[in-house]
Amino acid sequence: MESCRQLFPFMPDEVFNIWLRPHIEAYGPPVHCDSEQQTDCRWLKEFRYRPYSFWSTVRWKKSIAEVSKLPLEQRACALTKKLGENFIEYETSKRWDRTGVTDSLQRMNQLVDYVRSNGSFPAPIVCLASNSEWLLLDGHHRLAAAHVAKMEGPVVIWLGQDNV
Repeated sequence: MESCRQLFPFMPDEVFNIWLRPHIEAYGPPVHCDSEQQTDCRWLKEFRYRPYSFWSTVRWKKSIAEVSKLPLEQRACALTKKLGENFIEYETSKRWDRTGVTDSLQRMNQLVDYVRSNGSFPAPIVCLASNSEWLLLDGHHRLAAAHVAKMEGPVVIWLGQDNV
């Protein structure tokens, strides 16, 4: 874990712990954790098909943004909408469409309860600024829970920006 952590010198511990640590714990570190070459499909997707050298230069800033005004990529919007719709369907019919995430329903239950009770997320979402939109790296279930709970207002985000 420490060798992977060192690959991202400018990444705050909170970002690493929210975004990357769960994936490392679930399916191990990237196959070539000390190399530019990445061949593991899961990590290619997680790193958005960018090399380690890219991620080692990203600078991170914690800020607050309106949940309804996040300039998210279309892919993230579609996925969070689908998660929210699945959960609303589950609340009424007790049917749950598989989402590819094994604990998705359990996570949604916990997050919707948390958002309804607190009006906030238990952890910030993690995004990467890319042109005029943000790539959602971590927080799909949190944003879906915000939609289900009809949460409005500010959310805490970590926003990464390429420093090159």
